[in-house]
Amino acid sequence: MKVRILLIIGLLVIGLDSFSQMKDLEQKVYQLKGKEKVQALADLSFYYSSSDVNKGIIFGKKAFAEASKLKDPALQAQVLSDWSISYYNKGVYDSVLLLMKKAMPLAKKSGEKILVAKVYNKLALAHFEKGEFKKALNDNLIALDIFESFEALPQVTQLQINIGAIYEKTQNFKEAENYYQKALKSGLLLNDPLILVSVYGNLGVLYMKMNDFQQANDMYFNCLEYIDKDKDLHFLCTIYQNIGVNFRNQGKIQEGLNYYLKAKLIAEQLKSKSALTPLLNNIGQCYLDLKEFEQGESNLRKSLILAKEINSYIELRNAYKGLTRLEHLKGNYEKADQYFDNYIDYQDSIYSEKNNRSFNELSVKYKTTEKEKAFLEERLKTNEFRNWIWVLGLLFMVVLLAAFSIQLKRISEKRKLEVKNLKDLEFERMRISRDLHDNIGAELTLITSKLDIKAASTPHIEEKNEFNELATLSREASGLLRETIWSIRQDAIQKGDLLEKISLFAEKRSEGKLEMCTELEIDPNEEIISSNALHLYRIAQEAINNAMKYSKATRIDIKFSRNSFIIKDNGIGFDLSNYSPGYGIQNMKQRSEEMGAEFVLTSTEKGTTVRIENII
Repeated sequence: MKVRILLIIGLLVIGLDSFSQMKDLEQKVYQLKGKEKVQALADLSFYYSSSDVNKGIIFGKKAFAEASKLKDPALQAQVLSDWSISYYNKGVYDSVLLLMKKAMPLAKKSGEKILVAKVYNKLALAHFEKGEFKKALNDNLIALDIFESFEALPQVTQLQINIGAIYEKTQNFKEAENYYQKALKSGLLLNDPLILVSVYGNLGVLYMKMNDFQQANDMYFNCLEYIDKDKDLHFLCTIYQNIGVNFRNQGKIQEGLNYYLKAKLIAEQLKSKSALTPLLNNIGQCYLDLKEFEQGESNLRKSLILAKEINSYIELRNAYKGLTRLEHLKGNYEKADQYFDNYIDYQDSIYSEKNNRSFNELSVKYKTTEKEKAFLEERLKTNEFRNWIWVLGLLFMVVLLAAFSIQLKRISEKRKLEVKNLKDLEFERMRISRDLHDNIGAELTLITSKLDIKAASTPHIEEKNEFNELATLSREASGLLRETIWSIRQDAIQKGDLLEKISLFAEKRSEGKLEMCTELEIDPNEEIISSNALHLYRIAQEAINNAMKYSKATRIDIKFSRNSFIIKDNGIGFDLSNYSPGYGIQNMKQRSEEMGAEFVLTSTEKGTTVRIENII
């Protein structure tokens, strides 16, 4: 059963104004200049991150564009941090990591250690959601060390909650409760509703995992007392979901379902895929408990679709587990076995003894460092210096040389680690692409060949047509596989290569009947990240297919600039005011949103134009 742990992203919480004041700021922001304009755009990005994440992303992008003009590293890092919250709430954790890796050198360059700690905290949140708990713990411990050095109690408390959540996820309940109780003590001292909501919520999850359902219920309802039900929608959604889990664990299925449905309404209002995915799975499970299989299957399949969109291995595993149970209950054992195989594929080792041992080693290392620092401070205080002028001078030289030596060693180790990580990443990418090509690609080729042989040998027309149709589908699957391999074999793809691949597709698809004109306004060697390259390639495929099927086009123009991608045909067009967007157009729009870009569709009697603007 899926429960949600409450993580804190409140390190950057500021007293934003009311909705009407935000609307007023939105209208006036473009009249401002310099740092004031950047701050206003960043405030709008932060505000909309909890109510309209797509709008929050757009304002964050604009804020960073303005901040880049001022060449202020601290301001740029802060804007990136605010911008990432919208991606976090949307469930696009890879984008959070991308922005924070961009923010880290800027934060360090600014010399503001608090800002560096905030960036580490965001990295930890994204790693946590991706199931990379060792990285999340490491980032959180670094941030905690910095905040403790500044005696920043609110931030220290929030990080204690996040570290407790990691230990809880890895089944180390004793250490989790230890960190939560520290945070609760500080939260009551600070009388901070945000912290108390998070602590009570996480204690509820912990006690539920320990099968103490009554104490879990007490924690959840304590939590509801501190939630602002008009503003803290993300927290309210999580608590409703967890109360639903707690009721279902006690066999109170209908009560649990009622709370799940309350949480679902909030998740839909927030447009948060990361919140909606586990909710749909839990709702589906409740309907299976109630023997309402049709409702159960509908919600489980929606959960599977969203899990694939946000690329969450944990949610994919849960969705396949739910579908396995559904088919078993319906008596479809062969289909259930297929889903179970999918579930096993996504089963990870996050609860393994090896991971727990690694986490404990990190914690021991952190505590040992603290003791060493305390010992050194005590020694410096109690040491008597007879000839203090000479000793201080000598000490200064020793410290200077030691610091220089340590810094050189750190730089060397960091470079070695970066080289190793790059090599490991490249090896893994090549291994995956090779396995796809050698195994799945070879199997598809064999299937196609066998189908062609069957089609040629059968005397029955209907069978021949079916075999030919299946062979065509197999060839198309092989083509999709080759395109995917092309994108994952490298970190980035040259824009010139991308245009060439699109042109080859158009020529092959139209059999030379469609004139293709491409224009590249930038250096063809300029690169785009491979995931975005694949998105643009799929969008171009859809636009070219639509032009050939419906528009009677004879020519397609593709224009690629630094931040935009335009596909235009010379067909008959269609009436935008009187049409229902099909799956293809919705897919193009969704791919644009996943890139953080804007999708614009226009059409007249002279042709149709697809524009992808503000590509990262």
